[in-house]
Amino acid sequence: MKIIDIPKQVSRKVYEDAISDMVKQLSKLDAVHSVYQIGSVSHLGISDIDMLVVFHDDAKCHIDVRKSFGANSYLFTHSLYGCSESHWKELQDYTFFHNYRILYGKGFSELSSSLHDHQIVKLQRQIAIEFLVKNYYTLSIQRKYKMVKARSFLLEGKALIYDMEFLGIHQGELWDLINRIIELRSNWFTLKDSKKEMLDCFQPLPDLIKELLIKEFQHEPLFLPIIEEVALSKNVRLVNHPVITLKSQGVVPLTLGFLKERKRFNALHRLNKFELMLPYEKPTLGDVNNRRFDFLSKVKSYNSRFLPNFLIPATSLKIS
Repeated sequence: MKIIDIPKQVSRKVYEDAISDMVKQLSKLDAVHSVYQIGSVSHLGISDIDMLVVFHDDAKCHIDVRKSFGANSYLFTHSLYGCSESHWKELQDYTFFHNYRILYGKGFSELSSSLHDHQIVKLQRQIAIEFLVKNYYTLSIQRKYKMVKARSFLLEGKALIYDMEFLGIHQGELWDLINRIIELRSNWFTLKDSKKEMLDCFQPLPDLIKELLIKEFQHEPLFLPIIEEVALSKNVRLVNHPVITLKSQGVVPLTLGFLKERKRFNALHRLNKFELMLPYEKPTLGDVNNRRFDFLSKVKSYNSRFLPNFLIPATSLKIS
């Protein structure tokens, strides 16, 4: 196994300067109502910066802020999240982001959820399953390529603990392994054998996630807005099937060794196709999951028109 995208040490000042510069640039845009940071920088050199920009209703922003502002791509690992004022208020019912910190503009008063407790539990279960499914197939693909994306692995290891809590799981082999990953994340730069420890954690993780998904699907399937086959990415298709399976078609040639690590990984994506099979169904009309999908569809349509370079802060599976 080859470990790629290895974390590099970054000072807190570099993080603070990057956040300050991004806020400074965003504050110059008339369309911007407010800017939030989501979460905190808990592990220097591993943590990325998550920011949500709230725009005035019907205001357009067609620039790609990371490219336009020369943002540090190491710290901003993905596009910023973005939504309109009106969607922000409704978004609070359908996401479980926490620790918002206002960086610019007038912050909104804290909103309480309009959902009942049983609806919140159902949504938490759905969001956890979505993230676990994504991790299952992305980690399985890395295992086939024999390439581990180290920083991503450490970042998502922390997110996995929230999924376990959403599912009410606080013990077992997977729970122990995830906590081991979180400990590795905390000590990455000081452990003598951090890479070996990562590989020891990486190898069993996709299979343990699959075992958990099998158990979960015995009680309830994954819910999606469609029941047809769907593309999760350019080389991964999702197929409705009662048995969880990841089929692959392609090769992993040794002759790509001359390419730099990231380019080699991307080249393998072009040489391989995957078919992820698992059970899913459409939620019933009026179900909280159906309401969430309707809302996400509305926000996706809005953002494609007004905020095309901003992510929708609500789902792990990009159904296209």
